[in-house]
Amino acid sequence: MARVSGRMPSTGELTVTELNVARHVAGGMTNREAAAELFVTVRAVESTLTKVYAKLGVRSRTQVAAQLQRYG
Repeated sequence: MARVSGRMPSTGELTVTELNVARHVAGGMTNREAAAELFVTVRAVESTLTKVYAKLGVRSRTQVAAQLQRYG
């Protein structure tokens, strides 16, 4: 997904699942802990988190947390 020039991505672009995973890892959970909490596999969390990084234009959990705070 290409970003529109000059516009920051918003959490409105995330699916419900992506937002749930993002919130869990932004809160400090490991992938394994998030998977257990969400009743999914670790691989599902990893895959979803990769999509979250791409949609938000970030490269780390810290940046995910910052984006979630900034955009609610």
